[in-house]
Amino acid sequence: MNPQTEQKRKHQIAATFQEHVEVFGFNKTSVDEIAGTLRISKKTIYQLFSSKQDIFNYIVEMKSAGVRKELLDTLSQEYTHRQKVNALVRYYLRDRISWNAKQQSLKARHKADIARAAFQQAFFQILQEIVQDGIKRNIYTVNNAFITLDFIRALLRSAEERLTTEEDPQLERETIVAINRLLGYY
Repeated sequence: MNPQTEQKRKHQIAATFQEHVEVFGFNKTSVDEIAGTLRISKKTIYQLFSSKQDIFNYIVEMKSAGVRKELLDTLSQEYTHRQKVNALVRYYLRDRISWNAKQQSLKARHKADIARAAFQQAFFQILQEIVQDGIKRNIYTVNNAFITLDFIRALLRSAEERLTTEEDPQLERETIVAINRLLGYY
């Protein structure tokens, strides 16, 4: 298979896989179904993707590029590292609140799984870049970007859990303050 044909086939498989995931969910989507829908062999799929998870990751990677651009456009209005981190956290939490507020059908939830994974991938890539750059420029008092990002993930997970059980108007501010303290502000 030449590179153009291979890329075209990957996109066809990914598009069909995404359609199935949006209707049935990831767990109920099988490579057999994708092969049957496209009228190709499973072998053809496995020549291009190592697993069902690999197809999902490919889709997320493609969608993540668009989300990344959107997030970077949002951050272009911010000048300091602190402003960028604060804006990202606000965007993240507001996205989560909006997602939780919607009473979604099962199909919409399956579709949202892909969008959510793409958003999180883009979000954490950008956050990692900001934190690494801040450490490099001695803006932050932390030394290890990866450990710092793990703590930030934990703070955001905690905030997300609180969002699902209670309405707290101070949650966004408290989360931003906690992350800023972690980074050495305040």
